Amino acid sequence: MKKIISTILALCLAASVFGGPQPGAPTYWFVRFNLQLQAWHATEILIVNEGEEIDGKVTVEEVLHGSKAVGDTLEFPGLAKLADPKERILSVGGNPASHGLPRLVDPEERTTNVPSPDAVPSTDLALPINPTEGLKPEVIPGHRMILFLGGGGKEIVVNYASGTMRKPPKPENFNEHPITRNVALIDGDRLFAKSGRLDTPPIPFVDLDMAVGDLREIVATIQKGREGMKRCEAMEDAETRAAEAVHLIDSSNYRVQLKGFEILFGCGADAIPHIQAYLEKHGFDSWIATILEQIRATGWKEEPELRPGENFVPPLIYLADREIEFWRRTLSALEVDWWKQPGLENQQRHWKLQERAQLTAKVVRALGAVGTPEALAEVAEMRDFSKSQTWLKHDMGGRGGGLYWACLAALGELTAEKRRELHLEDPGYGR
Repeated sequence: MKKIISTILALCLAASVFGGPQPGAPTYWFVRFNLQLQAWHATEILIVNEGEEIDGKVTVEEVLHGSKAVGDTLEFPGLAKLADPKERILSVGGNPASHGLPRLVDPEERTTNVPSPDAVPSTDLALPINPTEGLKPEVIPGHRMILFLGGGGKEIVVNYASGTMRKPPKPENFNEHPITRNVALIDGDRLFAKSGRLDTPPIPFVDLDMAVGDLREIVATIQKGREGMKRCEAMEDAETRAAEAVHLIDSSNYRVQLKGFEILFGCGADAIPHIQAYLEKHGFDSWIATILEQIRATGWKEEPELRPGENFVPPLIYLADREIEFWRRTLSALEVDWWKQPGLENQQRHWKLQERAQLTAKVVRALGAVGTPEALAEVAEMRDFSKSQTWLKHDMGGRGGGLYWACLAALGELTAEKRRELHLEDPGYGR
């Protein structure tokens, strides 16, 4: 009994000390190196050596991607900054996987984990409250490194994230992108890159939990994916193009997957058998709904005018019909006012179904973005169905699924005031 009480107290203490952002807590911007993102945008990926002196003059040892040649001598004055050992400090704790530290995951890159040097300790009771206590910062050698260069040798913009849920003001150096943030230092065979708070320089290095060989595989996957995208887009027959798009979806690279979904859904009715097979194999998960919204319903930042074409209507209607079947089957098996019942199991069911309702809403918004009579008729059918289901009719503030309101918004049947009240103006709503 004492052990149970001690466990509960320890968890409560951990939650109070290491919980989510508290009112009045400091806010900051976090710079994070995303290897997959850097590799995707880089026109040159080079393994280089500074030699005995770190002075920004490097010799190319290996070309992973680009037009440079082995033996080429390049000069980047900004790299000379790494001569200072303070600029090459490894974040205290090293690789957080060995110390129980949570990892910061880029939402754009689900396969790339980047640890936060400011991350709080895990609440795992088998671990010490401060797993980094007593550990001294290490200094990473700066002689061998991998450069990720954009067009003309320019720096590639790195990712930023807010340190807390409240978005802080941007610091003066927010738009600076020094070459040292486009570098992965090599120590043995391991890769390390800068990730840390922008307002507390120098930004430390963190273990990317990858080896040089892993990067070679990533680059090869990108090259293979781009070749597949080009080949797939050139196919004139929609059925053949849809079949080929499935291979893109199976890529381990996120952007190749995005393109695969975009091409697949653009194949119209010919895509439906392949979507059906995909669902049977993997189930309906966030991938499909996220692709629909990111690629077509909201469009890429580089192409804000991008909206779904009429070819997207048949696959979207297929998904919408599947969703109506799911909700009819699921909700009919639950008690009246089931979400008001206490109990952890009921809460877990509620959260899981809320998440599913958010995914369904994304299909609705994609149909609304197409805006053809056929697409809007499907949204109207979803609206009428969700209106008859009490839980789906409640907005999420009332702890319902909010699907009914998403349908009204897609049909243009909500006032601007009501949209703001339901946070439907926020492009992140329902994600």
